[in-house]
Amino acid sequence: MSWKDTFKKLLGKKKPVIKKSSFCEQGVYDLQQIFSEINLQYFSGALDLSIHWFGRKKTSRRIRRKVLGYYDSKNKRIKIHHSLNNSFYPPYFIAYVVYHEMLHSAEPPIQGLYKRKVHHKEFRDKEKLFHGYGQAKEWEKQNLEKILNGR
Repeated sequence: MSWKDTFKKLLGKKKPVIKKSSFCEQGVYDLQQIFSEINLQYFSGALDLSIHWFGRKKTSRRIRRKVLGYYDSKNKRIKIHHSLNNSFYPPYFIAYVVYHEMLHSAEPPIQGLYKRKVHHKEFRDKEKLFHGYGQAKEWEKQNLEKILNGR
């Protein structure tokens, strides 16, 4: 069999389709419910975004930095790391992470002199308006090692 025949044969095989949830997967926390409550309370229901889990649920390697969530402005989508869908994380901390990512939509980056400022002064000021801000930041500080270890 020539390489062309082999190539054609491989192209003919279809990869299995793995469907990802277009909404929120089951677990400890319902991201859509958290998003909806925060959207009403802090943004008067004005944010039209989707929210999903992303990443591996557990990691066996030690890391120095972990992305807990991110906002994709192009697709108007918030993604929260799977490892947070765990009872170790208190509800106020999950709500804070969701609020922080929602805030990226309401307070877009500002172009500075040399680089884009994502967490600019207005962003940080509004972030502190979150009801559980102090409690969430303190919990994060006390549990940083466990968070990084993929708890």
